[in-house]
Amino acid sequence: MSPTTTTTALLHRADGSSTWSHGPTKLLCSVNGPMEVRLRDEQVDKATIEVIVRPAVGAPGTHEKSLERKLLSAISPIIRAQLHPRTHIQITIQIISAPPSPDGSVHVLAAGINAACMALMDAGIPMSSTISAVAIGVDEQTGAISRIEDVNSARSTHVICYENVHKQLVLCESLGDFSDEEFFGCLEAAREGCEEVYERMREGIREKVERNEVWKQA
Repeated sequence: MSPTTTTTALLHRADGSSTWSHGPTKLLCSVNGPMEVRLRDEQVDKATIEVIVRPAVGAPGTHEKSLERKLLSAISPIIRAQLHPRTHIQITIQIISAPPSPDGSVHVLAAGINAACMALMDAGIPMSSTISAVAIGVDEQTGAISRIEDVNSARSTHVICYENVHKQLVLCESLGDFSDEEFFGCLEAAREGCEEVYERMREGIREKVERNEVWKQA
């Protein structure tokens, strides 16, 4: 597996930002808010959460809109939006690079969840927990279940997201042919993979704290 890299606090004009890179997939995420909300989008009891996905090239289309809905469904439950009523929290994900495959969204969706969680922490947005996601595949030839980098060699693909405290399943997007036994095997493999992703998140936040405290050592 390719190494996973992440950094935070890259964009000075955003309240929080992060990058997430794994294999050929690299994303940049920014978070702004809580900020003023348009009257038509205002909610009196909680903040309005918006997710925007921008492609690497060209204008957003139906593919990006579908990703936005999936990302919002995974991210919004962990944000304590009720603490900031009548405000707006905007999460923007810029795709820098992604696999040139018919279903590159498998990797973008998983990486987008992880990047957004890192950027939310960087912005100091109140959250009830953190989440992590991985892309799991069932190999076309051997039936082996593992984290995938090339979806073209997989009979089925699964983007699975777990909450990191109680290990509850947050999101599961599956595509292709698979049996019940293979599906539960994917859930178990994803649980282990999300643990690894969570540890990488912790390392990323630890690195940020160390950078912020360099001045104390001067």
